[in-house]
Amino acid sequence: MRHSSIAAASRDPGRASTTHGVRSLVAVLGVSAGVAAESLRSRCPNARLFLRALLAAGLTVACAGGEDADREVGAGVPPAGVPPAGETGRHGPDADGRGATSGDDVVAAMGERLSAAESRIDQLADSIDDLLHPVPLLTAAQELAFGRYGNADHLARAEALGIDPADPASAALVPLDSSGPYWIVRELDHSEPLVTPATRALLEEIGRRFQGRLEREGLPPYRFEISSALRTAESQVDLRRTNPNAAPGRSAHEYGTTIDITYAAFAAPLRPADDRGSAGVAGDAPAGEAPQEADSRGTPEWLEAHIARDESARLETVAARRSRELQAFLGEELLTLQTEGALHVMLERRQPVFHITLARETAAGG
Repeated sequence: MRHSSIAAASRDPGRASTTHGVRSLVAVLGVSAGVAAESLRSRCPNARLFLRALLAAGLTVACAGGEDADREVGAGVPPAGVPPAGETGRHGPDADGRGATSGDDVVAAMGERLSAAESRIDQLADSIDDLLHPVPLLTAAQELAFGRYGNADHLARAEALGIDPADPASAALVPLDSSGPYWIVRELDHSEPLVTPATRALLEEIGRRFQGRLEREGLPPYRFEISSALRTAESQVDLRRTNPNAAPGRSAHEYGTTIDITYAAFAAPLRPADDRGSAGVAGDAPAGEAPQEADSRGTPEWLEAHIARDESARLETVAARRSRELQAFLGEELLTLQTEGALHVMLERRQPVFHITLARETAAGG
């Protein structure tokens, strides 16, 4: 019942009955406006339109659940905690008439906040796209450099610096954060997010150099995505059935020294730009000036969370469109680290990843 109601309410976001659909959705589910927004966001291609519908419906704070919510929304009454349009706020006006906050005022303020945030996010995404547009891609010579060390070289380094695959339980392995300042770990089907301490230090150095390069180019600190880490012999055999890149026999991935980083996608910064554009790009606003944006104080957490997710999604959309340009930045930093002797790296084709193995015990910069 609930899932079908969500689908019905979000089937056609362009119709004039959107606001009524949002009210009906909250009434049926008996949930807060924030939960309703999240449900709609996951099912509707135009999340921004539905957030505006939430505001238009007066759903600016958590509304009461159960039958009370059904009666209120069904009767066209604003949810609990939201003053009816044109009336004073919950605490009423001061003696001199100041300090009153009407439902219309709350909705208008939130609408301004949302509009300003959307405008800033759109400008940020366009600026990133413009900065990446002229970036040269990897050259043929650079691509050849990724073939300097083959699978046998990676395996030799892994055997010298990694764990004993026959006894991984006794090894000193450290976990990889699923989401940190430099990387995210994708959902892993054939490996575990575990590496040796030196390999983790290497990943941190890669992240520092990659983001340093982005900063010099005036870009936000995108994060790379790890798609494979520690494998067992059994998982390597299983993977080989579907991935032709998986090496026959022993794999460097079994030693905790080898990871794969995709170059087809990049994650948004850990913390999206705040109202001052701290994670923005050159040209967001005149030097020394903050972009003009509505004050976020007093804005419900669920709306601020939506704005942050909207920004991350927009930045990742740009990154997907400009993934080859970002690949060039990351690839150049990896080749530098290879020249310094810190790692071996291969550019795989059938799976769009950089295959990286620790080459010395202490990573550069570690």
